[in-house]
Amino acid sequence: MESAILLVIGYLTGSAFSTLDEGASSGGPFCPSSTGKQVFGYKQASERNKYFYLTVDAESRGSTTPTFLYMVGGPGGSSVAAALGVIGPCHLDVDNKTPQLNEFSWTKRARGIFIDGPGSVGFSEGQIEKTLDDYVKHMYNVLIQIVEDQPEFGQDLHLVGASFDALTASRLASTIIADRPASIGLRGVIVLNGVSGTIHRFEGCTKMAKARKLVDSRMMRAMKSYMPQCAAEMEACQPDAPGGEPKAEECQDAVNTCHWRIITPVRERGTSQYDVRAKIGKESDFHPIRMGKVDRFFNRADFQAKLGVSRNPWHTVDEDAFLRFTKYHSVDISPGINQALDAGLKVLVLSGSEDYTTNAVGLLSWAKSLKGVTNYGRELGRARKKTLKFEDGGVVGTIRSRKFSNNARFAFVEVEGAGHCPMNNNPSGLQQTVEAFFNGALWGS
Repeated sequence: MESAILLVIGYLTGSAFSTLDEGASSGGPFCPSSTGKQVFGYKQASERNKYFYLTVDAESRGSTTPTFLYMVGGPGGSSVAAALGVIGPCHLDVDNKTPQLNEFSWTKRARGIFIDGPGSVGFSEGQIEKTLDDYVKHMYNVLIQIVEDQPEFGQDLHLVGASFDALTASRLASTIIADRPASIGLRGVIVLNGVSGTIHRFEGCTKMAKARKLVDSRMMRAMKSYMPQCAAEMEACQPDAPGGEPKAEECQDAVNTCHWRIITPVRERGTSQYDVRAKIGKESDFHPIRMGKVDRFFNRADFQAKLGVSRNPWHTVDEDAFLRFTKYHSVDISPGINQALDAGLKVLVLSGSEDYTTNAVGLLSWAKSLKGVTNYGRELGRARKKTLKFEDGGVVGTIRSRKFSNNARFAFVEVEGAGHCPMNNNPSGLQQTVEAFFNGALWGS
């Protein structure tokens, strides 16, 4: 399951809406010790769907405070869960009771938006959408309502698509660029260990499996034998026109072949597809911060009472949404990313060196293939690989970066010693990397 953050947060089913005074000592139920104002509740995504959302104001704000919309992946994962994870204002203590102020929060100097979708994912209500297009439209509808209520959240917006939701971010960027809403100033897109929806992903898997000796020679031959079928089925899955609705049946065929024949063999040996150093379920052995089980906290009756809600149990990943949308893992995200670069936006691709499922080899190969009005990928491939490091926290990994005449900026960062969720492995380094992305310092300006 391509979920980038396996954390759980509580389920709100009522019409809860909380607005806390800016700068107050209590930041609200998600992080009482934060000074960042929290607003949460429901927005009407469609006639039948209400999406739950949470906004978190920055601890430190200025005239150009950036905003990020974080989409966790899955599909079917709750993005609101990240508000109590390693990027949120608080993370849960190992006592499973106490939200602890998070020194590595992305909301220290940026505003955060978290929206749960599709369908009944996380806190949201309604039927699971039948198409990818409907899901993206509903995300867009809710985003517009949020920034109309809180205009400061739309002024300097960056989309962060993790894992599966790299596709959502790509398509949402296309929608914003095409519609040009006055309430949104889109500045960039982060592809965070994203599923590219291209054959590059699985080519990278086979290369990584061979280099790391993740499977034996017999299995390696079997995996490679399925690559032509995988490539053909992925090609058949794509929409007739960029941004159109993918071919559902063909997409499911591609997932069945590519995932089960290329990803699963590594799992069958007991190795985590999210961090090849770890056994399945032991990925946190490589996380420097020990966190509690957020599902236990948010399923507590006393906490739900504070929110004025009642839903039990709440799950990190909505299984129905996962099953309904997993076929879209085969959809190419390139059109929306090319469109973002053509529009002069910043694009950052982040990849953990130890992740198998969306591996750095495949993601870099995909990034080098991007071509819009300029051959962005070719230019990125010509960029010299440099060490990315910060005064606090030291080396993050390596970076390739390029600037373009239309003001577009493109970078690829491979995070050393990191898995599918690199901020869990290097919270300080990722915090500083995304801040450098927001303010342009990643490109020296």
